[in-house]
Amino acid sequence: MGGSFAWLACAAAESAFGRSPEQPPVAGPQSYGVELLDRVMLGYLNRIGCTAATLAVSRKGMLTHSRGYGWSDRNRTRPAQADTMIGIASCEKPITAAAVRQLARNGQLNLDTRLFALLRLEPRGQVTDTRVRDITIRHLLEHKAGWQGEPLERAIAAARDQGHRDPIGVETLLGYLMAQKLRDAPGSRSDYCNFCYDTLRHVLARVSGMSAVAVFRRVLFRPHGIADLRGFEAPHAAQRSGDPSLVWNDGGPVSASAPALCTFMRYYWLTGEPRERGNPLWQMNGSLPGSTALMLWRPDGTDLAFIFNGRGDANHDEIKRELEGVLHRVA
Repeated sequence: MGGSFAWLACAAAESAFGRSPEQPPVAGPQSYGVELLDRVMLGYLNRIGCTAATLAVSRKGMLTHSRGYGWSDRNRTRPAQADTMIGIASCEKPITAAAVRQLARNGQLNLDTRLFALLRLEPRGQVTDTRVRDITIRHLLEHKAGWQGEPLERAIAAARDQGHRDPIGVETLLGYLMAQKLRDAPGSRSDYCNFCYDTLRHVLARVSGMSAVAVFRRVLFRPHGIADLRGFEAPHAAQRSGDPSLVWNDGGPVSASAPALCTFMRYYWLTGEPRERGNPLWQMNGSLPGSTALMLWRPDGTDLAFIFNGRGDANHDEIKRELEGVLHRVA
């Protein structure tokens, strides 16, 4: 125990005397032992070779640590804040799932509705596999559309052959998918699928009349007394007065702040179901050229989220273990 307090004392002294000019700036409220978390985050900021990162830790719904590292702009003139938003890659999937389920609870959407009937799409070619019309919203949530792999690749190739350029619109690609033979019967096999969730965000927009991010901000948290949780945004969105800063990066279709992710984890599980009972261990990783992100629901009631605006050779579990090691020492 004495060694832990000595380590904390050294870190506190380092903070009191200031950081070296070469070290990226650190922002956010002071909390017990946060300097040790800073060391881990700054070390991986350097190892990944990115310019910004954020970290948040909450305990039974109460935020205990919230920090920003590096710079929120390309010119490195504006320090990242604790609530700076960075692209979260696949960490958007639990949030999308929760939003879809919330619309279902509100009576705006039936999870067993057939996708192509809902969107009223026509095939771009001859339908050779009638099972495609059986794909439901629930199948998308569970990664069970059956179009993964070769069917999706063939649809993308067909769209490009017809002159469509990336990024190909969701409805355009769905039209070409209708003319492909499915690999699996819808609902029969789960296989991780990014396009399932691209489609679900499109469904959110069509059903609600708002962007998917607007649904996150305005609808998802309303049952919990939070009418508009700032901290979620689309990349390249125009900044609104009072919004957290937004880091440009190739980090996927949704940007978020680490505290906003912890707020989400307070109310929802990885599956998008309400966090009403039990306390299982869940982990969601996000990885793209411009994003290394993680959401962790721990059985002890501690939730952890970090986001880096880059991807190097650092492993999500490696970063998580070091951060959890610090949390164990300062608990």
